[in-house]
Amino acid sequence: MQGIKVNGESSETHAHLLPCSIASNGEAPVNQYFCSTIRQQASGSGDYETGTFRGRPLAGKELKLPDGYRATVLHEDKTPSTDVEERRVTATGHFHQFHYWNLETVPSDNDKLVQAMQWIDVAAAIHKPVSLSEE
Repeated sequence: MQGIKVNGESSETHAHLLPCSIASNGEAPVNQYFCSTIRQQASGSGDYETGTFRGRPLAGKELKLPDGYRATVLHEDKTPSTDVEERRVTATGHFHQFHYWNLETVPSDNDKLVQAMQWIDVAAAIHKPVSLSEE
């Protein structure tokens, strides 16, 4: 079993979860080419945003992590050559909220990602120790 060692401090950043796979893990001018296409929209089910990526329409919404949680963006310069070699990653950013995007469909509480984030609070509540006190 390999270990993971995280180096460095990270600064607050913003992340976008896109419904696609991109064959690159380097930096990109996201603000210039993606964020500039984002527009606010309103519907009967609430506010959301629209944007485009490579000509494809996207609909998205900001999603906050549950209280006490923080996501960290990691970068790995060199992939280990064996399964037992320790992995070394650098923390390049962290965030407490992010934008998730659907391909053409308006974001809703029925989205699997939204349901998974809600489950964190539910799981904490059902696994909370209960004290039995006699009255």
